[in-house]
Amino acid sequence: MVHITDTYVEARESTPAATVAKKVFGHMEKNGWCSARLIDATGRPARKANLPRTDFEKRAVAGIKGGQPYYEEVAREQGRTVLRAATVVPAVMKQCTACHPGTKQGDVLGAIVYEVPVK
Repeated sequence: MVHITDTYVEARESTPAATVAKKVFGHMEKNGWCSARLIDATGRPARKANLPRTDFEKRAVAGIKGGQPYYEEVAREQGRTVLRAATVVPAVMKQCTACHPGTKQGDVLGAIVYEVPVK
């Protein structure tokens, strides 16, 4: 997210960093590497689709809001083992406030959640 923000926000591109990240996530999933999505941890998502949906996502947000930078679980889904992980997405640059008004550097904005098949 920092690299994307550096590249797009610093360069004054009009494309939000989250939009670029979602394109990267789509490519990862299309190639069968893993699935990933951004979820909100503020309670004020830009879109309702960004709210935590699954029990895992809800537990991950609770952990991240409690100070954990990373949360993970191993689970079984449709007969296969998967690693579910979430990494914190904080406001690390002043440019983050362009899309997240009312936040300051260091505030937790959300998480990137991943689901990776374990072989």
